Amino acid sequence: PDPKDDSDSIRQTLFRCIDGADAVILSDYGKGMLSDGVLAVLLTELAERGITYFVDPKRKRLADYMERSYGAWPSVICPNHKEWVESDEYKNNDTRFVSGIPHVIVTCGKGGCYEVKISELGGWSTPQHKLRREVHVADPAGAGDTFIAALTVALLGTEHEKLVRKDISEACQVANCLASLAVQEPGVALPDLRKLGELIDEEVHA
Repeated sequence: PDPKDDSDSIRQTLFRCIDGADAVILSDYGKGMLSDGVLAVLLTELAERGITYFVDPKRKRLADYMERSYGAWPSVICPNHKEWVESDEYKNNDTRFVSGIPHVIVTCGKGGCYEVKISELGGWSTPQHKLRREVHVADPAGAGDTFIAALTVALLGTEHEKLVRKDISEACQVANCLASLAVQEPGVALPDLRKLGELIDEEVHA
């Protein structure tokens, strides 16, 4: 079906995809799949099922990813720096948005990421999380998807014990590690878990 069509077939396909999910990542490429209608229905379904969700946004109005009927917010929203500074919330200094979401994490490519918080003096505070070592970038393809997937796994728990993190700062470092490995290979690369374990020991446990 046409991805811009929010018909029952699209909705039922999405509902089947989230059956049994512990968490859902909405990775929005701005291509029309997450139309207003599809997004509204999907967010309502996630809220009704009590499924945690994470968002890699493309919309200027980040609050569009909030489910209004239930008042449900994403656990993490993860724009890149350009998307964040061009968002309505940033431009309007809308601190209500940040106060409603547990974590707003902004990715900065080789610069790692920072977490957006409300400053005691008003406006934004941005604690930085970056790797200590220099990252060689062969191909940035897939870096954002890898980052938010790793962040989700680190916060929710996994069979790979070195990925499990309860603290958002450590979770960001794990996500930085995984994304840094992904960009060192040409094309969309699957990072080696052995190398990941070594890098986490070096960056997180050192």
